Amino acid sequence: MDVMPLEQYLDFMAIHLAPDLILDTTYNFLVKFNGKGSIKPWMIIGLQNNAIHYKILNEKPTEGTFDATILLPQDTMNTIITHGPVAGEKAMRGAINSGSATITGNSNAWYYLIGRLEEYNFWFNIVTP
Repeated sequence: MDVMPLEQYLDFMAIHLAPDLILDTTYNFLVKFNGKGSIKPWMIIGLQNNAIHYKILNEKPTEGTFDATILLPQDTMNTIITHGPVAGEKAMRGAINSGSATITGNSNAWYYLIGRLEEYNFWFNIVTP
């Protein structure tokens, strides 16, 4: 996941979204990967119309309304996206408890999004006879 361009990484997150689990919900999050040597840009990740949308920014926005601002290590985000909602929420809460991640604002909105990401079986059949 670390070698994937950020756009593909966020698209990968978007395809894991289970739209049938989302009600008429709109959230906007300001997200940045932190950690040693992190040079990743700020991201706006939004949930609207049963889909995830994103915008990559070169610097932290000075204005805008966000439900939560999240700083987290990329490996925590990898777990959230690839291991499903239960492991993702556990990883996020562990990162917050250890101090490597922070959520400012409505943390329930972020956990709502995490809870709507599906875990895929890597070896699923694309075409069956």
